[in-house]
Amino acid sequence: LTLTAGKLDLNDHSLYLAGAVSGNGTIKGSANSNINFKNGSSGTLNMDIADAASSSLSSLTLEGTANISLGTSLNIYDVLSLTGTATLDLTGKNLTLKSNATGTARVADLTGRTLSNATNVTVERYIANPKRSWHMLSAIAVKGSQTIYNSWQESGGMASGFGTWITSNLRTGGNGFDATSASASMLTYNGTNAWLYNLDNTNTNLLSGHDGYMLFVRGDRNYNASNSPDRSSTVLRSTGTLTQGPQSLITVSSTPGNYTLVANPYASPIDMENILAPASSLTQSFYVWDPSLSGTYGVGGYRLVTRNNGSYSSTPVVADGGANPDATAQYVPSGSAFFMTATGSDASFSIIETMKSALVSVVNPTPNIAGDQQLFVSMKVVNADGTSNLIDGIRVRYDAAYLADTTDDNKKLRNFGENISAYRENKEWIIEKRPMINVHDTIFLHTTGMGTRNYRFQIGTFDFAQQSLTAYLQDNYLGTVTPILLDGSVNNIDFTVTGVAASSAADRFRIVFGAPSGPLPINFTSIKAYQQGVNVAVEWKLAAELGVKNYEIEKSTNGTNFNKVGTQLALANNGSDVTYNWLDVNPAAGNNFYRIRSIENSGMVKYSSIAKVNIGKLAPAITVYPNPVTGKQMSVQFIACDKGLYNIKLINNMGQSVYTTSINHTGGSATQSIILEGIAAGNYYLKVIKPDQSNLLLKVNIAN
Repeated sequence: LTLTAGKLDLNDHSLYLAGAVSGNGTIKGSANSNINFKNGSSGTLNMDIADAASSSLSSLTLEGTANISLGTSLNIYDVLSLTGTATLDLTGKNLTLKSNATGTARVADLTGRTLSNATNVTVERYIANPKRSWHMLSAIAVKGSQTIYNSWQESGGMASGFGTWITSNLRTGGNGFDATSASASMLTYNGTNAWLYNLDNTNTNLLSGHDGYMLFVRGDRNYNASNSPDRSSTVLRSTGTLTQGPQSLITVSSTPGNYTLVANPYASPIDMENILAPASSLTQSFYVWDPSLSGTYGVGGYRLVTRNNGSYSSTPVVADGGANPDATAQYVPSGSAFFMTATGSDASFSIIETMKSALVSVVNPTPNIAGDQQLFVSMKVVNADGTSNLIDGIRVRYDAAYLADTTDDNKKLRNFGENISAYRENKEWIIEKRPMINVHDTIFLHTTGMGTRNYRFQIGTFDFAQQSLTAYLQDNYLGTVTPILLDGSVNNIDFTVTGVAASSAADRFRIVFGAPSGPLPINFTSIKAYQQGVNVAVEWKLAAELGVKNYEIEKSTNGTNFNKVGTQLALANNGSDVTYNWLDVNPAAGNNFYRIRSIENSGMVKYSSIAKVNIGKLAPAITVYPNPVTGKQMSVQFIACDKGLYNIKLINNMGQSVYTTSINHTGGSATQSIILEGIAAGNYYLKVIKPDQSNLLLKVNIAN
């Protein structure tokens, strides 16, 4: 190919060359065009540098004995590949490995080959950022003199689509940070088991000075610490000498509780099978960070990727997202870091070029490990609009070869927000490995960092042969026992954390196999509180009372801090429905909140919903809460309403009545709970026909 002058436009096509390239003309490429230098080709590749698109290629391939020099800057969108004894001299020109929403460019296996003069290589890392979140990133694909400020902060510029704001409580105004924050948004690792908030200067600290970082990404440089949080994606980029060839030996600690941070050093995904398979002393798993995991803070969470005979799985499980047949969990993307541990003694390995892969991991979802029986618990947060987001999760694996103790279990790494773990031997585990199940085996769930909001457990099984077993989720706060199907289906069980401390207790839940011990717990059907002269009457009803010792009446004037004001012994305990009454002779002026605390003979405690009475002049009203309705239980609250019969109808969007009931209201303020079993999720109208035959129509959303 001789280009005396002018330019050759590839026009999104591919050019194959088996001879010399010469002349001062240029080649105009694009993100979709390719050049392949075959065996025997030589010369200088000059791209059209009129704009970034013209100096771009999807792939550049050199085969056999091809010997090419780069005469201009070049952008690669897919892959740079050399085979045989081919050589590519970058001559110090800028080579940019692009990254966007469709993919990240990579440099393929360079075993036995070298990119010469690769001293001006820019590596990009695209970060989809529908929310502000943490990212565990590698910083050593290129090395050199570029500081954090020059690279990921774009030298302080406001580059649209690039960089991010980095803030710190250590900001002085001259140490590179963009703003002062309560804590740092860029963390370094101490080498054992803790992220440190100690980065003191982004102007002087080299980006490649640490193998990896935990970076809080707010969006690109146009979005700062005070902007709205749901904003742009961005690209983090750094420039320096490309990392090539075998890397220094990495030693993974076997000290219990220590985790070794390992950075992917290459501008390419790596295949963890090449690291884990030959190293028996390495724990056959590794931890990655998934920024898509949600929760109170919505900033991401840890995933454990486990290996079993060459098959990989990721925990927490995406119960309603399907499985990925490509098993891509074993591939660590370019620009990512991960945690590893060793067993018995420290383990050492080196990351080399042959570990590179063309496959890219899909963090979410990934398939289960075949072969053993598994039970998983995924925890989601339920939003006000009925949607839900995965937060965290665990697995419990069963096989006759597993030990009964915790020596082969996988420890839990704490997220910044909510956490769920299996709790044994006073330790938290993300994966438990157990022998085959016996009746009354128990999985003790451990939840921390819970916010005041609605949550959902998704509990299911993989390859579960013992389907004749029965299992139950026990809620120590509500005193409920919910059956769990073990047939491979997903059990969706919602729960709420309130201002009551017991509702967020770490040991609130456990899973028990076999029949639940003791009688089934009581079920509050309603609680009412209404003004009766200068007093307040409190009434509560229960269905099938059994095994109850007594009830405690608790009162609050703010709806949060409750104190015991009365006690009532249980009357029935014969499985029948029962109604109790109590009179508050000292109500406070203004709001009075009441709830009932039941105490069973076993010591289990359960709370009713809350009833409210305002002592004073109130405008009559009828409301529904919670709205959206969760857990199939809707509370209808009467405020200063007349005494009489109120007919209730739940009407769907087609005008059909799907539920009817009547409430004989005693007057004043009271709360009536209604169980909506068999009612599908969706939008409804609640029609209330008052004693005077006037109608009230309320919008109701049933979330589940």
